[in-house]
Amino acid sequence: MALAQVYTAEAIKTLGDVMRSSDSHAARVAAADKLLDRGHGRAPQTMTLDATVRRDPSEISDAELAAIIATATARDQPDSVH
Repeated sequence: MALAQVYTAEAIKTLGDVMRSSDSHAARVAAADKLLDRGHGRAPQTMTLDATVRRDPSEISDAELAAIIATATARDQPDSVH
């Protein structure tokens, strides 16, 4: 990680250059989005869960809760990664 941090300033400058001068609208938007994410943080993401509890929640193990969360998170993710 420390090695990659050496390139932070150059990477930010490159994103700025792409945002200002790329011929591709998509590239300009993507660069602007990345700069905003790094400068202001990513926008909060929300998740809606609609579940019917058939067990007392205190009887559900941590591992089962983690599996439920992982399944719901995976289901709500878009098919493509940005």
